[in-house]
Amino acid sequence: VPVPEPVQKEVEEPVQLETPKVESAVEPKIEVKPQQKPEQKPAPVTQAPAPVASGSYYIQLASVKSADGAEIEWKKLQKKYTGPLAGLSHRVQKAELGEKGTFYRIQAGPVAKDQASRICSEIKKITPGGCLVKK
Repeated sequence: VPVPEPVQKEVEEPVQLETPKVESAVEPKIEVKPQQKPEQKPAPVTQAPAPVASGSYYIQLASVKSADGAEIEWKKLQKKYTGPLAGLSHRVQKAELGEKGTFYRIQAGPVAKDQASRICSEIKKITPGGCLVKK
């Protein structure tokens, strides 16, 4: 009698299923900041000093009650009207006005009449009525 061969059962090894890697549809945001440049301020706009022409005209800018006050006021006017007054010197003219008292007129110059008129026009653009031309 033939002996049957033993039946071998195949033992299945457990199958390891790989979990698929799910990639996020949303990519992480990486914020890239542009390299900051130092803040650049525009250069102040100043007019080149007009060549000072010789002449006998003055630009009267103000009138104050004291000689010391006139010098202080001239410095303020130079700062306020940097462009138009650039390169000009000044004089203080004493004016006796009777009952009103003594005043000290601040005048820039001397310059030619046309230059005095042009400078006074520039000043009036900044301060209407801010000057007058005197001989």
